[in-house]
Amino acid sequence: MLGRNSDIYQRSLGWRRLGEEVTQLARAHGAPTVAADGRAEQAALTYYLRNEPLAVVSWARGAQARSQFDLTQALDDAAKEPVLLFTGCTSPRRLARFYADVTPLPRLTVQTGPQSNRRYAVFKLARRQHPIEPPGPCP
Repeated sequence: MLGRNSDIYQRSLGWRRLGEEVTQLARAHGAPTVAADGRAEQAALTYYLRNEPLAVVSWARGAQARSQFDLTQALDDAAKEPVLLFTGCTSPRRLARFYADVTPLPRLTVQTGPQSNRRYAVFKLARRQHPIEPPGPCP
């Protein structure tokens, strides 16, 4: 139910800002590849980074593809490093089996309305050591 303080546009606002923030972070960390594990984030990054020299990839959460992005823009072993991963999971442990260097960066918060936001854990990943597969559940 919508109340007086509801952010009725929460689902549609903030995506451009996410693209701008991700672009700045990728430049600052010299990352040619950005990855997301959420379908909405993948769609927004694919759109808002379309004119940037960045590869936008999807790190599938399960063994079966859950979206078109998992099929056509999947993170694979050929991804140029470092990779910046934007995820809802703050645990670096589930990423350590894939990459020798897993560097947590400050969390990214994107406003989606006067009283709402989206929060992402950000990781800089380098020195892949294991073939890419679903990272598993967030502990």
